[in-house]
Amino acid sequence: MNPGQQTALILNANAKHVTARRAQQLARLCNADDVYVSRSLEEAEQVAQMVVEKGYGRVLSGGGDGTLVCVLNHIFSALDKMENGQTPQVGVLKLGTGNAVASILGAARPEDDLLKLINEPNLATVPLGLINSPQDDLDFPFAGIGYDGEILNDYLWIKEHLRGPFVEEITHSVLGYFFAIFGRTVPRKMKEPVPPSVRITSRGKASFRDPTQGDALCDVPAGSVLYEGPAALVSVGTVPFYGFNFRMFPFAQDVPGMMQLRVCAASPFALIRNLPSVWRGEFRDPDLLDFHVEDIVIESERPVPYQIGGDARGTRKRLEFVMSHRQVELVTPHQGDLQRAA
Repeated sequence: MNPGQQTALILNANAKHVTARRAQQLARLCNADDVYVSRSLEEAEQVAQMVVEKGYGRVLSGGGDGTLVCVLNHIFSALDKMENGQTPQVGVLKLGTGNAVASILGAARPEDDLLKLINEPNLATVPLGLINSPQDDLDFPFAGIGYDGEILNDYLWIKEHLRGPFVEEITHSVLGYFFAIFGRTVPRKMKEPVPPSVRITSRGKASFRDPTQGDALCDVPAGSVLYEGPAALVSVGTVPFYGFNFRMFPFAQDVPGMMQLRVCAASPFALIRNLPSVWRGEFRDPDLLDFHVEDIVIESERPVPYQIGGDARGTRKRLEFVMSHRQVELVTPHQGDLQRAA
């Protein structure tokens, strides 16, 4: 078989569901020579280089959203070093914790998806636009500062400090996030007088979704200040979901070539009272603002927790987000689920 028609499987050995036994089971379902396991960032970079050099036409990411971000950026880096390299189709096996991108693909049992992804050459694909952070030199489908970064840091603290088989099973599920939210994040936020003040400036095309006009799109000139004031959360995304089917960006795919920007100044009490509608992406409030943007600068009065693709990135006072010139073709064996998730 031509390498361009072959499928490579890249497994992150540190992902939630990638045990040694699971890796062996997955390897038995395909050609073992096409299975690559990485245990560190250095190994991930080497694996991506090999996959690109061998010219695989399809690459499967075995892990969560952080794994996918890593795989994509290492592949892009390797392609930049080649003259005629082709960007492969990318599939996602649901083997991480949050699995936001897997959610839009309707990902099911990894073993079942793997068999279809390696044996069926003509599967549905969907183009996924990516966001770029010039400071981090990374492309990704979502990122944010504020609540989401704080919750992620609290979740990581819980995973690190709470041990035991039963406890670890809980902390590696959606219950772990709720434990972080209600056990650490919310109590801490209630002690803060006001969220940090931020200033968000547009440097490209932008539009505001006006909830008083049925979410009609209102164009905003480049160079405008989109928002200035207290903000508990500022997030951008080109996919509707965060992990666990939390519809953080309900309008993310409404305007091709642009990312959704969501600014939240609502209190923790308001979000908790309306948690079901918040989770479904249906919550609307004067303190929740939505935009579609191409290129923005976010400036905060103090450093705030920051995450990319569900991975903590420390704290930042200034961020730039711009639509990447790169786009990836996501492949899925679940076309019906893909349409329902959009």
